[in-house]
Amino acid sequence: MTDDRILTASRCPKSLDAFVGQLGARKLFLAWFALYWPMTGAAQTTPTTTVPKWAEAELDRPVPEELKLLGHHGVVTLEGNVSAEKRASELVVAKSSGSLQLDALALGQLGNARISPDLLEGGATRVRISVEFSSVNYDTMGRDYVCDQAVRDADWYRTTFPGKVEDNKFKGFLRGVGLLDKRMEWAVRDRARFETVWNQAIELCRERPEAPLMGLIVILGSGKTPAK
Repeated sequence: MTDDRILTASRCPKSLDAFVGQLGARKLFLAWFALYWPMTGAAQTTPTTTVPKWAEAELDRPVPEELKLLGHHGVVTLEGNVSAEKRASELVVAKSSGSLQLDALALGQLGNARISPDLLEGGATRVRISVEFSSVNYDTMGRDYVCDQAVRDADWYRTTFPGKVEDNKFKGFLRGVGLLDKRMEWAVRDRARFETVWNQAIELCRERPEAPLMGLIVILGSGKTPAK
């Protein structure tokens, strides 16, 4: 009987002094902190931020002849606002192609460009435009992309982005060919092998400036040596 009354009293003391005496000041503080802190945190308000909606587009542009001879190419990303007239305004280069000339060309061509209504559905207030400048003619499936230009492009990229492996639209196109052409199936399965064959083809191109790059890649990928 006595033991039960003591246990009850220790679980629920009648005075604060008794409670402090049982727990100690430190334990009392921790108990207060655990009870009070969630309530203070709940009372705090988190500032809300408005996430802008983007109108996004991807465009292809040919490289001007004078820059093509230097091997300039790449993707420039522009960002800006949608004006009240539904045009691209205040465009800036968000990601450079590596060529200041191509970046400036993209800004000149697309500054104040009218934005398609389809891209503005949902109330977009910002615009992002990716422009790929390439020497590859996709109307001919890249068959007329010959070695002298491929070498210029490869050398310019290696100088501009040392140590970086280029992954451009034409490489993606060639790997996609493997879905339709059995001679290129290996390019779909083995990305590392594709890069090796690509580099081998570029080196062979230095000796065969008029040869189509695609043809060399198909032959090298099959394990054969191209005839001179």
